[in-house]
Amino acid sequence: MNHTVDITVLIALYNSEKYIKKTIESLLNQTFENFEILIINDASTDKSVNVVNSINDDRIRLIHNDTNKGICLTRQRGIEEAKGKYIAILDSDDLAMPMRLEKQFLFLENNLEIVLCGSNAKFIDENDNEIAHTHALNGNPDLIKILLLFANQFINSSVLCRKDVMLEVGGYKKPIAEDYDLFVRIAEKYKTTNLDEKLVSYRMHSGSDSRTKKDLYAIAEKEILAYQYKNLSIDKALEYIPYLLFHKNNNDINKKDIFPFFNDIIKQNNNLKIYDKTLFENIFFKIWIELILHHKNFQEAWKLFLHPVFKFSNLNVTEKRRIIKLLLNPLKI
Repeated sequence: MNHTVDITVLIALYNSEKYIKKTIESLLNQTFENFEILIINDASTDKSVNVVNSINDDRIRLIHNDTNKGICLTRQRGIEEAKGKYIAILDSDDLAMPMRLEKQFLFLENNLEIVLCGSNAKFIDENDNEIAHTHALNGNPDLIKILLLFANQFINSSVLCRKDVMLEVGGYKKPIAEDYDLFVRIAEKYKTTNLDEKLVSYRMHSGSDSRTKKDLYAIAEKEILAYQYKNLSIDKALEYIPYLLFHKNNNDINKKDIFPFFNDIIKQNNNLKIYDKTLFENIFFKIWIELILHHKNFQEAWKLFLHPVFKFSNLNVTEKRRIIKLLLNPLKI
């Protein structure tokens, strides 16, 4: 397939008249040249389309949905309409740093084993003021694949991905958490990474989609987690645990379920080799010890202590002190 441009920047547009001009301008100021800006207007009812039409640049391609389709179908149409070899995602209220496309394009062209590249971000409010944020994403492909078991590992607006791979895995499917779902399916088959640079400005405001559809997000997140954990064959009675880990809710995890959950998934991964063995065991060991110390249960502590993954040297000073105290205290049975 011959591509006329290297990158299609995909923007799903719905009622974003306040921000879309700045978003487009951040792209027109890129150091990279061979790209198009594909804007899919999802039946906006404000002046968003007028703002787009007021910008005169032949790299902008504006397409309209006949009715409001929602973010998932709109982005999926964008993948299918894109002319680029790569697709860069940018939300209609976010900003791209001047070298974003150049740096990500060169990285993927020089690292052909990687098909998707995200980055860290600067967080801004409704008025472009920077928000203090400690969020930092991992770049290790094997680690990302494991960490997706606990949360989305990509800032959607920072992602650059090969178009053929997005289509191969089925593109966007879920009406909610559609980006997390897509990235999981890509990472399941291919290597992905994040660059340790802030290549986008991610806007946080009261109108963010994730703050207005919490119940629907909960359903989608449970489905995405279930999809990933199915290969680890966890017991039906333990399927509630991944979602609680996802939201860091240790209080509601039954202490009697801790050992069978961690023991079974570690055993399954050792047998099936789905995830890197050492990384997988180290990550789940840290969560396991955290839960044991949270519940302060002597019996569960000894089960972990006698398990092959337990390595005293992997504990920090505080954890060592707390686990010793717990192991020597039978009153916590």
